[in-house]
Amino acid sequence: MSLVSVFAPTHRDHSMSAPLKRRLRLPQATLPTLTRAAAQKYYSTKQFGSARAFWTRFLSPCLIMESGRWRFHNLDDQHDRLVTRVLDCLEQITLRSFINETSSDNEELSMEHWDMTKPTGKQQCQLLVEVLAELAQATNDDGKQPPPKRSVVVASSAKSPVARLIHDILYTISEHCRCKCVLPHTAMLLLFTHRHVPKNDDAYCFTIFLSRRNLGRGKPWQETGVSIKEQKLKSDSRVKFSDTDLRPKDYSLTLVSNLCKTMNNAATARLNLDINGKLLFQRSGAGLQTMGLDKAEPVSLEDGLFGNKTELDIKSRTCLALVLSYSLLDFCWEPWFPHGWTKKGIKLLQHGRKLLLRPTLVTHMSPHPKNSEMPQVTSDLKLLTHAILLMEVFRQGSLPFEEDFKRLKIDDFRVKARKEFDVVEWDVSEGFRQSGRACLGGFQHGALNDAEDTGESFAGLFCKAVVNPLKRDIVSLWGDRDPDQVLSELSLPSISYNNPSPPPTKPKPDHLKVSSILSSRVKACASHTASDCKAGNEGGNQQVPWPAKHPDVICINAADSHGNMANFAQTDTLRRRIYTLGEDVPSCEVDAQNNTIHRSGTSFATPIAVETAAIVLRFTNNIGHLSVPADFDNLRPRLRTRSGMESVMCKTCVLQGTENRAGSSYITPRFFLYMEELSRVGIITYELRSCPE
Repeated sequence: MSLVSVFAPTHRDHSMSAPLKRRLRLPQATLPTLTRAAAQKYYSTKQFGSARAFWTRFLSPCLIMESGRWRFHNLDDQHDRLVTRVLDCLEQITLRSFINETSSDNEELSMEHWDMTKPTGKQQCQLLVEVLAELAQATNDDGKQPPPKRSVVVASSAKSPVARLIHDILYTISEHCRCKCVLPHTAMLLLFTHRHVPKNDDAYCFTIFLSRRNLGRGKPWQETGVSIKEQKLKSDSRVKFSDTDLRPKDYSLTLVSNLCKTMNNAATARLNLDINGKLLFQRSGAGLQTMGLDKAEPVSLEDGLFGNKTELDIKSRTCLALVLSYSLLDFCWEPWFPHGWTKKGIKLLQHGRKLLLRPTLVTHMSPHPKNSEMPQVTSDLKLLTHAILLMEVFRQGSLPFEEDFKRLKIDDFRVKARKEFDVVEWDVSEGFRQSGRACLGGFQHGALNDAEDTGESFAGLFCKAVVNPLKRDIVSLWGDRDPDQVLSELSLPSISYNNPSPPPTKPKPDHLKVSSILSSRVKACASHTASDCKAGNEGGNQQVPWPAKHPDVICINAADSHGNMANFAQTDTLRRRIYTLGEDVPSCEVDAQNNTIHRSGTSFATPIAVETAAIVLRFTNNIGHLSVPADFDNLRPRLRTRSGMESVMCKTCVLQGTENRAGSSYITPRFFLYMEELSRVGIITYELRSCPE
């Protein structure tokens, strides 16, 4: 008998609700028992072995669920497939020696009846760990509310209590943001298909993301669970309430005086807050991070989806439309959201290279006092803007209605929107078309009008005319999958990586690459100044005849202080090879220990060669007191040419007898200065006579 067969008989008991059927079998009989047995198996395995590594990963989600007191009451109908997958995977590691079919349902399944074995395949091990982690996240996610008992949403006058409650929560939180941040703190709330407010005597936890101003951890958002107990709102919401106090019994509270500082000092991924009247408390405890979206960046629906070059399939667009329709009923019927229910106001989440299809609302935590009047928008306009939003989601493109909200009257606005609606090719998306048409009709045309009591029954009528057609499309496209779960798994390329890279720039012509060097050389020649051009012919300049290969430029290579050529010296033998000190050259910089930093490279050898040439030029310009040959003044201009300076330096600035050592000339000014002045004049005159004019 398999675990699924053990689980299945509860489905035949029609007197029990679906959530109760799960709570009786899985948490009470299977997982708590297996956790204790797995712990014993862990200690019996070899340290650092593969078996112990598996049992470690197996126990991690189990211990998370156990520390949270096995909160399987957080599961609902949408987790039926997950529970079945868990049981199927557990069957890979468990074998119960016997099952007493006559025993009562309350009989404890002891550890002695379980034989724990590691799955044989690596894929089976990985799948088991993944489904347990998913189950742990679902049971500890207080931000996700259970769906209604009935498939059709209940009609109720309390069609937007969540909006009022969230508004009050944000106001209370903002009162404790006593910081000097330049930008105001914002709050981000994920949109789901089903939300509810607690009963007057029940505690409840909302998951909200609060913006951080200290980005030292690289996380712009702080995931925050806000628990609130004292409420005066009606309990006849359109969705199901939880009868269980979700707060753990053993927790301690710390009064929060500065929420900004509390977020910056938070040691856990999730910050737990409790609201008690006007006071705000931080609740101790690690808190399981349920969303993992603290590094996400909000991007408007217009930019992220409609401006995305990757097309979203119709299945995903239908799922997004259903979530947005439910959220309109929750949050915008009495507008908590001040920026409007449009493509600019609704946000998606961008994380790295992915754009997550998780619709969110982002707003300042308290733009108005708690008891102030919220912005008033007519019901017809709300429905009309939602019709436009549905059309834009279906087309995955924007419609030209940016300024029409303020400029046109409601009737003219509806006429223009209907023209756009008529040209949309809906194809087989009949539910999509029906929902958009119902919103276009609104109250004026009776699509969502109820003659008896419009205000009291609008929620039920909206769900019947707008939500249910989309739900039928969802069933045909996705089966019994939960729309919220589907959206959490969908993504597009982020807008940062979606756009193609610009074409590579074409290489510049040679004369443009060295225009600045050429200009500097011309100025230096005009002013009879020796110039230093520190740019090599390596890499992208290898084929460019500038500057080292230019016929008017002396190419300088590097050597150490003993005249030995450096290993990074050029190997071009077509020209005279001239070297000077360029390896391990002391610079004017010092390190942390105040020691001189030494540098290497031809860029450090070139200035030394320039100074050597300058010394030669200064000597030839100031020899009036010496006896010089008669043609010396006529020969002196040749010293300002490449061939003239090369010839003179290779004869007067090198150690005598080593002019052509290893086919090169190692120049240094000290050799020139060691030579007698008359000898310098004679050698310079002789070399210049052999150089062209």
